[in-house]
Amino acid sequence: MKQTMNDELSIDHPPRGIRMEQALDGGIAIRVRMFGWTAFTLLGAALFWNGFIIMPVRQLIIMVAGAFGWTLPEWVKSANGASGNLLAGSFIGFFLIPFIAVGIWLIWSTIFYFFGQCVIRFSYSEGSVFTGIGSFGRTRKFSLKSVKSVYIADVDEDGNFIRRSIIEMNNGREIKIPYHLGKMRNTWVLFALKKNLGRKTPADIII
Repeated sequence: MKQTMNDELSIDHPPRGIRMEQALDGGIAIRVRMFGWTAFTLLGAALFWNGFIIMPVRQLIIMVAGAFGWTLPEWVKSANGASGNLLAGSFIGFFLIPFIAVGIWLIWSTIFYFFGQCVIRFSYSEGSVFTGIGSFGRTRKFSLKSVKSVYIADVDEDGNFIRRSIIEMNNGREIKIPYHLGKMRNTWVLFALKKNLGRKTPADIII
């Protein structure tokens, strides 16, 4: 007999990195720790990318500092071929903007996947999805009655299709769970979402 999702998964035994607990308001909180192999992959990418752009960024700093008469530490001033030229610095700075933006994004993503978490909360009539580190992050709230469906789909993220768990509202709004959870954690989160959204009262699922 073919097993169903309910046969394979247990609400009482989440995969490693996920914890389900009773919230202070009597609801349910699903805490998903983001740490995994993705963190090390992003760390390598961040080190490579920022190491690649560090020399032109240092030259840019020297050019701008020289133009305004600022004093810089010796280790910064040791860049070769850089002088106090504001015009050249502006040109290089404009060219470097997208590279610096990618470098900052890689650093933030690395920190998030090492130390961040996703917390999905269900209270009596409302739900929320928090993503961040500690108390710093983004919270998206929704009404439980407005949820149309929950599912896993390959979402187009800047030309790359990323597998995500999605909460879809009746008005077409979508709340996407952070990607790179892994197949097992993605499947269990979807299972837990369906279990919690299908309960008649907050006490239907006992932790």
